[in-house]
Amino acid sequence: MEHKDYRQVDAFVNDGSADWYYENRGQRVGPVKAKDISELVESGKLDADTLVWTAGMHHWDNLRNTSLINHISKVSPPPLAPEAVNDTFAWLIATAPLWGLLVEGFIGGLIYSGNTPSYLLEYRVAQAIQDGEFWWLYLIIYLILLAFDENRLNKAGCKLNAFWIVFVPAYLYMRARVCKQSQLLTIINVVLLIIVTFF
Repeated sequence: MEHKDYRQVDAFVNDGSADWYYENRGQRVGPVKAKDISELVESGKLDADTLVWTAGMHHWDNLRNTSLINHISKVSPPPLAPEAVNDTFAWLIATAPLWGLLVEGFIGGLIYSGNTPSYLLEYRVAQAIQDGEFWWLYLIIYLILLAFDENRLNKAGCKLNAFWIVFVPAYLYMRARVCKQSQLLTIINVVLLIIVTFF
């Protein structure tokens, strides 16, 4: 591995006077001091792969390749082993096409019970589900589960920052890659989506 020479930068870092910039979701943030970087690492907002830059550097580089690594190595343990990551919310997300039908039926029953004769209620709810009247329900449930799952992943050290992924199989695929897990949940979700959609 090539040794990077940041001696000209190190002098500023060691006395804490250097102004640093870091990348966050495609935007340049800063200037901040080395102690601020340390606090951001400790809070989980930055990690060893975060791009940083300060005067004296020729280009942006991962924090791990700069003298700021001294701050990250003290406060950030490695991510948990794949089998130790809690997958409860991921299982709920993956199986949502199945249990979501039950929720749709329940909500549909509540919505249509007041203005539909009881002998037609089951038919009306089934028709509403088939016509996709409750698509918004899946979106709300998915976004809530996604927020909880992403929070749990960040605490486990698997930094995903994938809240923008609203296509469930893509989220589950990225989640498995980042956490170094199998694609089982992705496969289950795709199979359930196909079954619910076409059968």
